[in-house]
Amino acid sequence: EEKMNEHQNLLAANVVNIFDALDAGVYVSNKDGTTLHVNTMYEKLTGLKARDLIGQNVRDLKEEGLFDTILNPRIVETLKPETRVQTLQDGKRVVLRGFPVFGENRELVMVITLVRDVTMIEQMRAQIFQQKNQLTVYHNQIELLSTKRSERYNPYDTGKAGKFFEQFKKAGSTDKTLLLLGEKGVGTDRIARLVHKNSPRKD
Repeated sequence: EEKMNEHQNLLAANVVNIFDALDAGVYVSNKDGTTLHVNTMYEKLTGLKARDLIGQNVRDLKEEGLFDTILNPRIVETLKPETRVQTLQDGKRVVLRGFPVFGENRELVMVITLVRDVTMIEQMRAQIFQQKNQLTVYHNQIELLSTKRSERYNPYDTGKAGKFFEQFKKAGSTDKTLLLLGEKGVGTDRIARLVHKNSPRKD
């Protein structure tokens, strides 16, 4: 127990340093909404200064127009985590993830909000979307090249294979469902493309 108290005292003495070590903004307010602490990353993300926020009530700061939404009142009411997008006075948008902090008697004592730049998240989302689109383009190009190659070279045109394929062409002109079974590399994908080419759905 003595060792545990020692560890807790160490944590308590360095909690501000711990907050500053995080790569997310940290905004701490008590259950009444008074700002207790903001870390260095919060200042960098928002452009707001700790000296102008600490001691101020989040409701008043919202009323003054520093930001358009706050989490504290909702979390105090529901005692549950909350996530929102907040727009700052200069138009910058950040993602807020607020969490209730409970004391020894399981009573809410404060709210901690983690803040991240939504612009960066949106840029990453846009980049992923662009990459998905590019992969689709590549896939379609490969499919087209493969189809063109199949049109130039068809191993099923002659002999027994040719007669066999004629049956597929006839089946392709109907609404019958075709099930192609075969080991990898035997050409089922090529047969599928050639049958589709001779079907009413080729376009």
